Parts: sequence; structure tokens; C-alpha cells
Amino acid sequence: MPAIFMDDSSRTLGAALHHTASLVREKVWEISLLRDLGECVLHVNDRKALSAAICGVLQGALQLDACALYLREGARREWGCVGHAAPEGRAGDIPAPRSIGPDLSSLLERCLSRGAVASGTAEGTVRVAIPLRRDAAGNGGSVAGALVLIGEEVAGLLETRREVLAIVANQTAMLLSVAAMFARPDRKLRSKGDVSAVTSRSEKDSSSSRRKSGLKGGTVKSPS
Repeated sequence: MPAIFMDDSSRTLGAALHHTASLVREKVWEISLLRDLGECVLHVNDRKALSAAICGVLQGALQLDACALYLREGARREWGCVGHAAPEGRAGDIPAPRSIGPDLSSLLERCLSRGAVASGTAEGTVRVAIPLRRDAAGNGGSVAGALVLIGEEVAGLLETRREVLAIVANQTAMLLSVAAMFARPDRKLRSKGDVSAVTSRSEKDSSSSRRKSGLKGGTVKSPS
């Protein structure tokens, strides 16, 4: 079989095509993640189910050791774990709602007070905390909390996926805000029409975030 030789222009073209394909895979993955996150709106009338669904989407898509959602609420403004997800055998990496250790508490406070991503080792595991804050408005209640990503590789996510994580945080805060509204005694989901209205708002918010980041459509699978 004759040898196949590639000149410099062929190699350059091949490298460019490979790079373009990688970018397309990444964008498809991002839009799929946001789509799956948006579908969590179907649980807005049950905060526990909503929080678990959000953490499940992120844990799977980002291939985390675990993911947890913490809110600071109540008269004493104490932190509590309202949702979590972990692969089988890793559930022990998530503290119970009433047993948040000092390292994790410090990480959560630092994250929320500065309004910026904070990272560190808490209770023996590497964690990245992303702030969630949303004031009460016409389309929801107030939210103050943090989304915590757990695993040895999470620090690298801040470098490679900072933009999509910011969109995820905004979408998560919006969903929790709507859930807080429906939890009030004077507002309950009474019909499918109520869910449709919330879904429509969620989709508009998500679409706006996608446009800002140049995203368009796909299926959740972490790009290789």
C-alpha cells in the first residue's frame, strides 16, 4: 500500500476541523445541560423533589463525586442541606441537614457574603461553592444559598466551564425562587395551567441566558 503524505496545509486543516468539532460537542453538551435543568421546573410545587432533581442533573452531567444544595433560612438564618445527589456508595460524602461541620459552614458563608465562587476542603473532600441569591419579586420568593460541587476535579471546572456554571446558578436560583412562591399559604399550584405558566417563564429565562452565551440546542453527555 502506498504511503500517504500530508503537507502542512492538510495538517492545519485537520487540526482546525478537530478543534471545531470539539467546540460543537461542548456547545451541544452545554445546551443539553441547561435543557435538563429547565425541565426541573415540573417539581416547583415540591422543593425537596426540585432540589434533588437539580442536584441529580448536575452530578450526572458534570460527573461529580456529589452535588448538594444548601439554603440559609429560618429565623436564625441557619444553613441546611435541602437536596443532594451522589453515585451509589458516595452518599456519605454529603452531610445531613443538621450536621454541617465548621469547614463547610465557613465555605458557605464566604461564598454567599462575597457573592463569588469559593473553593476549599471541607470535611475531607474538595468542594466548590457557587452562590445563589435572588430577591423576592413578582415571579418568586427570596433565595439565599449555595450550590456545592464535590470531587477531586471540581476546581478545574472553574477554569473550563465558568460561564455555564454562572448560567446554572442563575437558573437554579430562579427555580428555587418560584418554589418559594408556591410554598406560601396564599399560593399553591392548582392546575396544569399554573405549571405551564412557570415553565414558560423558566424557558424564557433559560433561552435568554443561552443567547447571551452564544448557545443553541443538543443531548446531555459530558463531552470527551
